[in-house]
Amino acid sequence: MLAARAAFGSSTSGLESATVGGEVTRAGAVTFEVITPLPGDIQLVGNGRVIARAVGQACKHLVTEPGVYRVQVYPRRQRLDFSNPIFVR
Repeated sequence: MLAARAAFGSSTSGLESATVGGEVTRAGAVTFEVITPLPGDIQLVGNGRVIARAVGQACKHLVTEPGVYRVQVYPRRQRLDFSNPIFVR
């Protein structure tokens, strides 16, 4: 049930935002923010590769390239949650 309580979203210069399954048009950098209710190994995946990682309950990262971004969370070395993607155009 982590997905019901976790947050994964993006924003561009405060003008546009998206959540899972959404799309954002970049005008410069896009900020991704992940918040989970339980600590774990948080991985931001962009175009199939891990591009940012944090251990704990939050991860924030800037991207400048278009692509497909999703998050993976591993508490205690077990896969807990994979998100649907956010598309950056």
